[in-house]
Amino acid sequence: MLELLSKLEHLIKANSNSAVFNEGASESELAELEEFLSLKLPFSYRQFLLKYNGGFICQYSNKAEPDWNEGSEAWNSHEFLGCIDIKEYYEENRKIQIKDCNWQGTWPYIPFFKTESQELLMFGPKRSGEIPVLDAFHELAPSEWNVLTKNFEVLLEEYVSKGGKIETVSS
Repeated sequence: MLELLSKLEHLIKANSNSAVFNEGASESELAELEEFLSLKLPFSYRQFLLKYNGGFICQYSNKAEPDWNEGSEAWNSHEFLGCIDIKEYYEENRKIQIKDCNWQGTWPYIPFFKTESQELLMFGPKRSGEIPVLDAFHELAPSEWNVLTKNFEVLLEEYVSKGGKIETVSS
């Protein structure tokens, strides 16, 4: 994982005019997030958040352009969510599942990534010893979400190797 984070750091530096990554989260912020979720974050994503508390590489413009708007650019990019956004998306999705599906108990899916087409990627319940990345396509029930990658490290490797892009159901 450390090698992947180093590759991401090089990608961010090489794209300094279009990369927006936050300073890392603190251990206390991560503990607070895990307490809020009543779930443990995958170890590799926890390492990512300690280095970068969310961020993205803009694909369509850069900070030097006069009409650059970070919020708009984040909306139109593949974005890793930081601790605050994870809480907001988690709570929003949990409430939907309670209302629409009468979900009870801990919502076992952790949103951590927003695609450029506004879909979420979520960590799902552990399968075969790994916590998979699920393509949480909004028109499908969680039981129908596809495994996008077997874990976070595979997703991050794709993101880095493709310069901030990934393939999803909707792409």
